[in-house]
Amino acid sequence: MKKKQVGIWLDSREAFIIEVEGETGPPEIIHIESEIEDQTHYHDDEPRRGVFANEQHILPEKKFQNRHAQQVTQYVRELAEQLEDATQIFIFGPGVMKTHLAKHLESLPSFGGEVKAVQAEQHLTQNQLVAAVRQFFQPRRAAQF
Repeated sequence: MKKKQVGIWLDSREAFIIEVEGETGPPEIIHIESEIEDQTHYHDDEPRRGVFANEQHILPEKKFQNRHAQQVTQYVRELAEQLEDATQIFIFGPGVMKTHLAKHLESLPSFGGEVKAVQAEQHLTQNQLVAAVRQFFQPRRAAQF
């Protein structure tokens, strides 16, 4: 079976899935935007009224946190579907979203691939993303003396 080596750079707004074959072959890049909304900010003079549901007072922050958790789960599942035929995965990016994805992949019984590394990385251009994935999967050469 041929190895399918894939790198994925992600944050909470977007993800780039990069599949490269060899050192010179053209990369396949898939761009996925998340639907995770940013947190709502309240001004200090604006009251936080919330809502009452069955005599339970629910603040807007709690509703946001619940909705945000559902959106993160949906985003991670969508990315996992794109990676289901990869044999080796390199996950990188800023923040904690990369860790959410790695844990989700490892929890899937149907996932037959291997998460090779989870690494912190800031925003990169597409060319830098491709170079990072190629460099990660490049065969390590023994030092010659």
